[in-house]
Amino acid sequence: MQHRASFSMVSLSMPSQEPLAVSVRISARGKATSCWTLPLPMIPRYLRVLEIMYLATWLAYFAMQWGYHSLSMVLVSIFRQHSSQWPPLFDKPWLSTSLSEIWGRRWHQMPRFTFTSCGGIPFAYLFGRPGGILGTFLTSDIFHAIEFHAVGRGGTAMAVMGFFMNGVGVLLERAWSKEVSPGHRVRGMIWGWIWTFSWMAF
Repeated sequence: MQHRASFSMVSLSMPSQEPLAVSVRISARGKATSCWTLPLPMIPRYLRVLEIMYLATWLAYFAMQWGYHSLSMVLVSIFRQHSSQWPPLFDKPWLSTSLSEIWGRRWHQMPRFTFTSCGGIPFAYLFGRPGGILGTFLTSDIFHAIEFHAVGRGGTAMAVMGFFMNGVGVLLERAWSKEVSPGHRVRGMIWGWIWTFSWMAF
């Protein structure tokens, strides 16, 4: 009983321990449009897109954290599940210094089996390891396109191609460590971080 009470208190206090709190107000008027069509010059428009994508990423992070911890508190405290059945959903994704690191370990892994089974394994069979990586991210694209379309926030393939492009980024990291700088992986708290989150904002 003591560990359940402690687990609930940790879950309740988790949001205040995160490095950033984001408050986003969304106003929808008519059909959703791309943030790339903002009536601004090229550089200010690109900076605004980066700002929007940055906030959207944190909004998704906090929304999933809130849902996960809320559900875990109910099932551990009331339905007597063990706290070990609810490991942390994320592993400090803001510390990622490569795309392989953030998508392979630090971001949540809930749909990993589905994406690799439906896209990664079939594409790997047809096109080898690179095909498996791109197939996994392509399946993620399709999943998110359906999800966004279902809630009325767009849903075209181009609207979520960023996931597929992250797969391209992972392949570029592998090419770097094999061909350009053998034995050296993409990393580093400055350039590795900039590389990673520039692709995340694609």
